[in-house]
Amino acid sequence: MLGSPQRSILRLLVLGLLAEKPMHGYELLKRIEEITRGFWRPSPGTLYSLLKSLREEGLVVTDRVEGSGVPSGLRIVYRLTKKGYDQLQHLAPRVATVFESIAWFFSRFVRSKVRI
Repeated sequence: MLGSPQRSILRLLVLGLLAEKPMHGYELLKRIEEITRGFWRPSPGTLYSLLKSLREEGLVVTDRVEGSGVPSGLRIVYRLTKKGYDQLQHLAPRVATVFESIAWFFSRFVRSKVRI
């Protein structure tokens, strides 16, 4: 996991969310916004760049499914591969530590200043 801390966290979030179920890009953006209670919504360019990297690494594959509101009528849905699940399992202890730290930070510094 190289890159900025924000990209590393996004990578973990995306892998975790795709472990729950396959999703299209907009759905991933909305879920991340929900999880962070509106504090963070990565730009579409950042997310799609990451998804491309994950696909190139063999961690996700894409499927085209029918979807409304899409000019072609088909949405690109991302899902984890076995390699993606394996990497998520390998990273699970780190993921837990990162998210516990984030939760601590928000409970300690953000709640007192911002209504959640």
